[in-house]
Parts: sequence; structure tokens; C-alpha cells
Amino acid sequence: MTHSQLLSDAEVDKLDKIHNLTIVFDLDGVICSEEKTFEHAFATSNEKCIQIINHLSTKNTIIIHTARSWAEFTLTQAQLTRWKVEYHTLICGKPIADMVVDDRSIPSVELLMEVL
Repeated sequence: MTHSQLLSDAEVDKLDKIHNLTIVFDLDGVICSEEKTFEHAFATSNEKCIQIINHLSTKNTIIIHTARSWAEFTLTQAQLTRWKVEYHTLICGKPIADMVVDDRSIPSVELLMEVL
């Protein structure tokens, strides 16, 4: 597969069945690498995750919710633009936690593709 074809035809077929949902993605550790607080500028993109988001964004509302502070909003917006992430809303200031319990949570992009 080339850089532009990280999603298989079967994965695309699964994604095509999802529409009219609001889907929230975490940023660090999901859309990009997890970096220390003052090293977010060095984060690298997760291209497969971005392809999934971009595919979903055509028929769904995509929200990116990050624990990064609002002081990093401009940096984060610039990174998302550089990585060509198609999203509708960026929300900073998610509580930093060691564990999140949520009835609508899927812990990784890989598991998301399995669940579909």
C-alpha cells in the first residue's frame, strides 16, 4: 500500500456505513504521537488515523478533544492543518487523567476498525 492507500477496501466499506454521527477523537496518542507537555510541537502524525477521520468527516461531525491547554490552541490548529486533518471542532482543556471511564469509548483506532 502506498502512503495514500493506508485503508483497505474492506475498511473503507466499513467507514462508508457510518453517517450522521458526532465522533470525538483524542489528539495525542491517537491522531499523533504522545509527547511531553512542552514538546507537542514535535509530535508526528498517525496517517492511518487521519485517513479514517477524513473519510468519516464527509458524512459525520468530527470533534477533536485534547488535554492540551488553550494556550496551545494555535499550535494545535496549525498541526492539524499541516497534517490535513478534516474536522469540525477543536476543543482544548480535556482533564488530564490516568484513566477515563466512558460508556462510548473506543481505546484505539485499531479497535475502532475491529468494532465496525
